[in-house]
Amino acid sequence: MTAVTFSTHAARDRKSARILPQYNSLHHRTWWKFASIAFVALALFLTMYTGFLVAIGGTLAFRFVGFPILVMAGVSLWLLPDVDKADNAPFFKLLAIYMFLMVAWPSYVAIAIPGLPWATPPRLMLGVLLIGMLTHFPQIAEARSKVVDLLGHDPGDFPTRGSL
Repeated sequence: MTAVTFSTHAARDRKSARILPQYNSLHHRTWWKFASIAFVALALFLTMYTGFLVAIGGTLAFRFVGFPILVMAGVSLWLLPDVDKADNAPFFKLLAIYMFLMVAWPSYVAIAIPGLPWATPPRLMLGVLLIGMLTHFPQIAEARSKVVDLLGHDPGDFPTRGSL
């Protein structure tokens, strides 16, 4: 009788209600293992596809491969959780390093990869600054409100700059 009782859906729900909450997550479901294996297989396929496309088309093929990557990065940034912590990002230190490198580093000393722009330390520091900004603003409401206050101070200024 117990074998028949535990095979019904209601009995399985009663049985799962006794499971501790930390073990009643997606990682302990049987379909999650198959989904994670399928996701890894898809990632491996896309990695091989990207490698073959870049091997055939050179660095110019990054345009075709980079668009889906940029779309997924944008969605990932959009889905970042809003955390309630102080707005104290190291932007001023990074900006000071960037400004120092712009003055001190000659632009003709760079890593030159054919088909790509020169990689100089100021450009790399600017990339670090942009990545920091792109991950900071979606998460910190105080930083967003500062930008909105700054841009919303003059109602005609933002559309004028946007038209340029």
